[in-house]
Amino acid sequence: MVKCLCKCCHKEFEGTFKVKFMPIDLINDKKYSERIVLLKQLVKEANNPNIIPLNEFEDFKSGWDYIKANDKEGLVIRNDKDFFKVKILKEIKVEIKSHIAGSDKGTFVLVNGNKVSGTSKDLVVQFYELKSEGKIPFMELEYAFMTKDNHYFQPRCRQIGTWEDLNTS
Repeated sequence: MVKCLCKCCHKEFEGTFKVKFMPIDLINDKKYSERIVLLKQLVKEANNPNIIPLNEFEDFKSGWDYIKANDKEGLVIRNDKDFFKVKILKEIKVEIKSHIAGSDKGTFVLVNGNKVSGTSKDLVVQFYELKSEGKIPFMELEYAFMTKDNHYFQPRCRQIGTWEDLNTS
């Protein structure tokens, strides 16, 4: 059983995680340097293989080199007041097989079995226009990495068009 480390839900979870968690920060009144000591202690006490310790780096370059060398998602840069996420995103162009209507934008189904949110109503309109013209619609999307189940992790549709359109823009 794993207890949430945040102060928002305090729920317990039984089961298997498909991902590993790296807690980044705790929300409270203390300075970051004090919070990080507490965070390390909590991760150690949790003693759970799905909760991994925070990696710290001397500078941005050493952190970025680590991310690239180990095919990790990205960095969180933090000080006492703010944090910024810097991610490596991969890009791919994939044929769209169909669209499942939803209450707003729906979901695109790709030929490789992945599903991606419609992102905007305009993209859904573009998809149906291409289909009505007898053209094969493709999606240019970005994602963080492929999961073990061959799914895009956090995919985001950038644009929709024909193969030719996407490769000339």
